[in-house]
Amino acid sequence: MDVRQFFLLRHATAHEKFTEARFDDTDEHIRTSPHPAVNTIAWLFWHIARSEDLAVNRFVADRFQVLDDEEWMPRLGIYRRDIGLGMTDEEVDDLSRRVNLDALRAYWGAVGRRTVEAVNALDPDDLDGVNEPEHVRQVIFDEGAIQGEHREAIVASWSGMTRGYALAYIGLTHTFGHFGDMGIIRGLWGKRGPWSPTGS
Repeated sequence: MDVRQFFLLRHATAHEKFTEARFDDTDEHIRTSPHPAVNTIAWLFWHIARSEDLAVNRFVADRFQVLDDEEWMPRLGIYRRDIGLGMTDEEVDDLSRRVNLDALRAYWGAVGRRTVEAVNALDPDDLDGVNEPEHVRQVIFDEGAIQGEHREAIVASWSGMTRGYALAYIGLTHTFGHFGDMGIIRGLWGKRGPWSPTGS
């Protein structure tokens, strides 16, 4: 198994098995937070979808994002290009109320399919390529990937990031971390996870 096959194996788990488990909830439990200290499942899905779309298409494959195809913003009902870093609680709540959940699931699926295409087209040596500061700055500032006062710090942090790191971290680690967050949110709603002692 080469690195691409390993990535796609884990990526498929995120886009299929975990997605089914996290969308299988009431509208209220997806759109609202059970505690002020946690985000909503809707916001987390939007955030991981936007993050994968951004990272894979701009920092791995260097092509247009899925968001720019098929008028995804009006379909989602969300008219912002960023990935949500630095959003206020009020902005998170507003996005969670307004986002079209069917469109969000469709967008997440479209992002996943585009990622598979990108990875299949990669030569493993491509993953050693480095994202230069000028490119990172263009994506963050000119293309609106990040909003708020921390953009310069993020440019500095992401400059020199390899394509392999962008793919592995955002495409897998970041996503699975937030699926863990969703599990905590569901627990706060009183839902057991599929691997708990009694299931459900």
